[in-house]
Amino acid sequence: FGNNGNAVPAWASVFYWKVVHLNGKYFFFHDGVAPLVYAPYAGPPLFSGIPTGPTVGVAHSAFGRVWAASISPSAPTLYWSLLLDGETWTGAGTGSLNLHTYLNADERVTCIHDFNNHLIVFTQSSILIFENPFDVPVDSSGTGGTAGSLHLKEKIEGAGCLSVVG
Repeated sequence: FGNNGNAVPAWASVFYWKVVHLNGKYFFFHDGVAPLVYAPYAGPPLFSGIPTGPTVGVAHSAFGRVWAASISPSAPTLYWSLLLDGETWTGAGTGSLNLHTYLNADERVTCIHDFNNHLIVFTQSSILIFENPFDVPVDSSGTGGTAGSLHLKEKIEGAGCLSVVG
């Protein structure tokens, strides 16, 4: 308990949040907790939850989207939000990519970053370089006509990122 005997919200007890910025809003991610958004310029500054957002521990804002990834080696998945809208994670314009086919069984995503018009996904022992992050599938349903050209350009093995807060 804190704050004059009132229960402390569950999100407040988490110390390590990954924070990214998109279109004047701040998005907070922590593994196993629904993401939060802080909108300081939309009326009174307010935190609110994103119930449809991925409950992941790694995130990055680039190419007009919020990108997020699961840190669990059993379900390595890369997610992307709607273009210019980090609060929308379902429906047309959003999606996900199962990274399991690119990673070894014990690898987990530790960081996402952008460089030279590529999306870079780091694990503790490899680096995945994705080409065409501007052209993602328009939805993750797999129906005809939704394929984008986002694809793995290169996997660098033997080098990675050990930090999950970087």
